[in-house]
Amino acid sequence: MQHAKPISDLVVQRWKDAGAVFGWQDQWGYYSDERSEDDDLPAFLFDNNWHREELCDLPDAGIAFRT
Repeated sequence: MQHAKPISDLVVQRWKDAGAVFGWQDQWGYYSDERSEDDDLPAFLFDNNWHREELCDLPDAGIAFRT
């Protein structure tokens, strides 16, 4: 299994400031607030009130993640 690369705390904070909730998604697509396996991917969740324009100014995470 491939280990997920670390994600910058600054990137996570900027995405949270835009309304995202940060957590982890496992290989089956289940989301959790805590990482349970080394191959879990970082994940950002948004509620139904997000706006596409808000995402344009967010920094690139530099790694694969799920939304």
